[in-house]
Amino acid sequence: MVTKSTKSTNINSTTIRISSSTKEALENLDFVRKDTFEEILLKLIEHYKNKK
Repeated sequence: MVTKSTKSTNINSTTIRISSSTKEALENLDFVRKDTFEEILLKLIEHYKNKK
């Protein structure tokens, strides 16, 4: 995993590698079409926490 900090906005970012089939599956989810990748991940995390 590669982490880098952008100096201008002071936001940390991480590169996540996923397979083409996983990317395609994510892109086909209804809520994905209008959200950023970060918003998608936050929704998935929230959904996971609510299912515990």
